[in-house]
Amino acid sequence: MVRMNMYRVKQVLSGLMIFVAGSVFAEADLRGSSDYDGLKRYPLSWIVEYQAETSPDYQLALGKMKKKSGVIAPEKSRRLSGQLRQITYRIPEGHSAAEAFDFMAAQLQQQNAEELFRCKSRQCGNSHQWANQVFGVSRLYGVDRTQSYLAAKLGGDYIAVYSVIRGNKRVYLQLDILSDKSSEQVSDAASATETTKPVQDWQTAFSVGGAWLPLDFATSSLTDDEIEAVIRPILNDILADSRILVVMGYSVQTENGLSHSLEYAARVESVLLEKGVIRERVNLIGAGNLSVVKPPEQQGAVWLQLMQ
Repeated sequence: MVRMNMYRVKQVLSGLMIFVAGSVFAEADLRGSSDYDGLKRYPLSWIVEYQAETSPDYQLALGKMKKKSGVIAPEKSRRLSGQLRQITYRIPEGHSAAEAFDFMAAQLQQQNAEELFRCKSRQCGNSHQWANQVFGVSRLYGVDRTQSYLAAKLGGDYIAVYSVIRGNKRVYLQLDILSDKSSEQVSDAASATETTKPVQDWQTAFSVGGAWLPLDFATSSLTDDEIEAVIRPILNDILADSRILVVMGYSVQTENGLSHSLEYAARVESVLLEKGVIRERVNLIGAGNLSVVKPPEQQGAVWLQLMQ
C-alpha cells in the first residue's frame, strides 16, 4: 500500500513538473514579442528573437539556394514591401524540427493558404545560407538534412516557415510574415535579365532605423565621388545629429570576408569625415559575412545607422 502511494506521488510530481515547465516556457518569450494572430505557436515553444518593422524590400524565397556568378541566393524569389514581422521560436526538447514544421504547415493548409514553394532536407540547399542570407538569424544555421521550408500566401499576408535542428540538438522554427504589401515583383536568378529589381527607398529606411547603401563595393570600382553622391541626400541630417553613427561593412566572401567588410566601411567613413562628420561619432564595424541585420543582396555593402 505504501509502495502504491509513493508511486502515485511520483506520478503527481511528474505531472506538476511538466505543468511548471510548460508555464516557464510560456513566460520566457522575448520581452515585447508576440505571436502572429493567424497561426498558433507550437505547444510549449517560446520566442527567442523578434523583429517588427516596415520593410521596403523583402525577398520571399521561392526556390532552393543556388550559386550564380559567385553569389548564393534563392534561385527564384518574390520581392515585397510592407509590414514585416520575424519571429524565431525555440522548440522544446524532445520534439523534432519536422513536427514543428508540420504543425505550422497543417494550419496553413486548413485555412486554404496558397502554397508558393516548399522544400525539405538537402533539397533546400545550405542551411547556413538560409540562416544568414534569407532570414538574417544566425541561430537558424543547422543540419541541412533536418531543415524544411514553406512559402505561402494567407489572405493578404505572405508567410515563410523554416525549421531546423542545430548541431547542439536545439530546434528552432522561424516565422516571417509580410503584411500590407504595397508592391511586389518576381525575380529569377536563372533569368535575371528578364526582371527589373525595384529600387529600394533606402533614404526612408535610414530615417526609420538604418539602411544598406545601394552600392556594391565588391563588384565595382567605386570612386569617393560616387559614394558621396549616394550619401548626399542624408548628409545634412547626419551632420546635424549628435548621435553615434554606425558604419558597418559586409562581405559575402567567407575567406577574408572580415577584412573586406572593414575596407568597405572605411571607404564610407573616409567620405563622411571629409564632409565634416566628427570622427568620434563614427563607430566602424566589420561584420564579414555574418550581419546582425538582414543581409543585403550586394556582395559587398555598407550599413548606415544613427544610434543613441
